[in-house]
Amino acid sequence: MNEAVRFRFDFADLAPAPFELRVLEGGVEVPAAAERISGRPRPRWLGRLLPVFPEGHGLRLAVLAPAAPTLAGLLLDSLGGLLASAAAGSGVSVLGWDHHLLVGSHGLRRMPPEPHWYLVPADLLEASLAQAAQLLAILPPQRTLLVLNGRLRKLEQAIALPAGASLRRLPLVGATELSCQARGLPAALGSRRFGTACLALAQELCLSYRSSIA
Repeated sequence: MNEAVRFRFDFADLAPAPFELRVLEGGVEVPAAAERISGRPRPRWLGRLLPVFPEGHGLRLAVLAPAAPTLAGLLLDSLGGLLASAAAGSGVSVLGWDHHLLVGSHGLRRMPPEPHWYLVPADLLEASLAQAAQLLAILPPQRTLLVLNGRLRKLEQAIALPAGASLRRLPLVGATELSCQARGLPAALGSRRFGTACLALAQELCLSYRSSIA
């Protein structure tokens, strides 16, 4: 008689082979020069910024300074200060470096390879507008905003915006905004009129960003 064949069964044999689960990250590495912007106490008129920024796909902004360095500095500090203050306690961080801002969550290790928006500040002076026009000619028009310091219709009528580019106006910078800058306080948090305009701009940029990644 043949010997009985022994049969051994282990439920562990049914388990799938182990595999490594990795999260795919998009974008490029954040520059080493990028520094976290600290928020200020949030004023009552400033809402909260929600954590809606996927890893590697945060909101990236570029504020180009050549045409109006003072206005560009005020705008960069104001947008960074507003966004950082609105993000307090939400898990969202704001980084700044070399005329750029990055808003995102999950550690902010990576970012989009190009800005979502290019902001080109300009004073209502012929030389400043001419320099801004040179920048507008080489930037992607659908992602470019010309940001004017005040309002002067005669000069504005002479501006030749590329098709697709847009124009926004800020209140004319005055002593209050410059005093804030000298004290290290973002002008948008120290000047209500300037802050209201910058908040409207920040909201527009965030809404456009959300639409682009939806």
